Amino acid sequence: MADYTIFPVINACLNGTSAVLVASARAQIRRGQIATHKALMIAAVCTSSLFLVSYLWYHAHVGSIHFQGQGWSRPVYFTILISHTFLAAAIVPLVVITLLHGLRRHDPKHRAIARWTYPLWIYVSTTGVVIYLMLYISFEHELTRTRSVRPAPRPQEDCLATCIFSRLDRGSGRFLSLAGHASECYRPWHPFAGHL
Repeated sequence: MADYTIFPVINACLNGTSAVLVASARAQIRRGQIATHKALMIAAVCTSSLFLVSYLWYHAHVGSIHFQGQGWSRPVYFTILISHTFLAAAIVPLVVITLLHGLRRHDPKHRAIARWTYPLWIYVSTTGVVIYLMLYISFEHELTRTRSVRPAPRPQEDCLATCIFSRLDRGSGRFLSLAGHASECYRPWHPFAGHL
């Protein structure tokens, strides 16, 4: 069975990286560094596109993940989730239009729409990380839990343990009694158990 537990971490990292790239690109254009701004924005678009592919792939195989938190955390989580979901749908065409105006050097149109695209992109990317932290870390979902299961003892081991604990308080001669009882326990698995 495929293990998809790494995908939420990947998606959160891609969201966080996208936010950093967009913020850095805005800082560069304020300094007049057009080439650096362009490279950072293209990298941000690629990172967000990778996130979208990874997100869709993950949920296509895992389905919907239910929030495990209770009390005050539920309205907070769902408020963030709903706003994130609607704005994530709205940001896609905005990013495409802003990018095309920038690549074609339609600077007035690019600046006009970027005023809306930038804060929405930052919000969607950062809330994506917040949703990951609430869903998988703070209120851990069972999908991410690693359960350590102790291997079941073999029948003869369990029987011998029963022999030991049942004979320790019998006083003198307990080792002879233990040996005889242990031989009965091991009879189905040890060909010489009857001769002990």
